[in-house]
Amino acid sequence: MANKHYSFAIVCILALAGPALAAFDLGTDTGITMQGFRTQGQGANGTTWSLYGAKAVIRGKLYELRDIVVVMQTADGRRTTIRSPECVYKQATELIESDAPVHVVGDDLDLRGVGYDILLASKKLRIRDKVSMTVRGASGTILERETDKTPPPPEPKKKRVE
Repeated sequence: MANKHYSFAIVCILALAGPALAAFDLGTDTGITMQGFRTQGQGANGTTWSLYGAKAVIRGKLYELRDIVVVMQTADGRRTTIRSPECVYKQATELIESDAPVHVVGDDLDLRGVGYDILLASKKLRIRDKVSMTVRGASGTILERETDKTPPPPEPKKKRVE
């Protein structure tokens, strides 16, 4: 009789959890693949952050994410959105690392580059290479600067028109 109760309980749990488990792919590799990853946290001075990924492969406390979006919001409501095709999120240290392209949009700036590190708790972003920055003011673009680790061309760079 007791076995019937346990079997019934297991069937109920699987029936209720079935739709949630469908998002996971327990494939042959050592990680768990999940569609629609999301986590969030709070940093210094009331800053909040959210990390979204269209797909995640979870390997312990490492998350390999695809099509990511990071949204940071300060206590006064200012938002910065960071987009990239991929990254590795290290849950234990709240660190995001990637060699992929990155695009950052804030209220008054636009950054692009290749390779980046984000320390979520302290709101720090480092773009490693091929950085392009545009700072906007009330009258439109007020500053534009590009950096690259390669030597500059013989002719001066032309200002990019947006």
